[in-house]
Amino acid sequence: MNRRISLLSAAIAATVLSAASMSAFSADFRTAQNPVQGEYIVVLKNDAARIASEARPNALVSTIARQMAASHRMNVTQSFDHAVRGFAVKADDAALVRLLADPRVAYVEENGVMSINATQSPATWGLDRVDQRALPLNNSYVYNRTAAGVHAYIIDTGVLGTHSQFTGRMGNGFDAVGGGTTDCNGHGTHAPALSAAPPGAWPRASRSIRCACWAAPVPAPPRASSRA
Repeated sequence: MNRRISLLSAAIAATVLSAASMSAFSADFRTAQNPVQGEYIVVLKNDAARIASEARPNALVSTIARQMAASHRMNVTQSFDHAVRGFAVKADDAALVRLLADPRVAYVEENGVMSINATQSPATWGLDRVDQRALPLNNSYVYNRTAAGVHAYIIDTGVLGTHSQFTGRMGNGFDAVGGGTTDCNGHGTHAPALSAAPPGAWPRASRSIRCACWAAPVPAPPRASSRA
């Protein structure tokens, strides 16, 4: 997770700055957990440039980015004129110091490398329960298996096999009570959703077989009137 600091971070501490120059910084510097050396994302203040959707006399972000690149001696690799009021640059430590002192800059953030995580947290109860035996649950699920080739037999009230999240994941069923394998209650569809329906299914490559083993509840007879 990025942490927010007011001045230059320890990551660029090799640049020797005087106390006077540090106090001149108008922008914040934000670090990345796994930074890319010499690459930064620059976000401008609202009044420094306009994005494409704004009808203001200010210059576009891309224009300001080119001007700042020339004055601070850095290379702009990408400008963002829509979602973000900023641009990406490659810069050495000296150019970074000048950038942080520019009054048009809100903050500068290190470009960083991100990676996916095989652990989902928080996890739904169904996911949380299947990856651990001991209680209490730890509110996380580790995706360390694909469950390729697994067939899950859902013994319940049937399954709504036409549900879009079961496409390609639902096999033929078995009816033990009469009436077919289509869900007559709702619970039977919820159960295979945990085992085979993305995005919450625990075995990501599993296939469910619907088995209807409970009949729909029989409605209670009407109550007799107490009036004569």
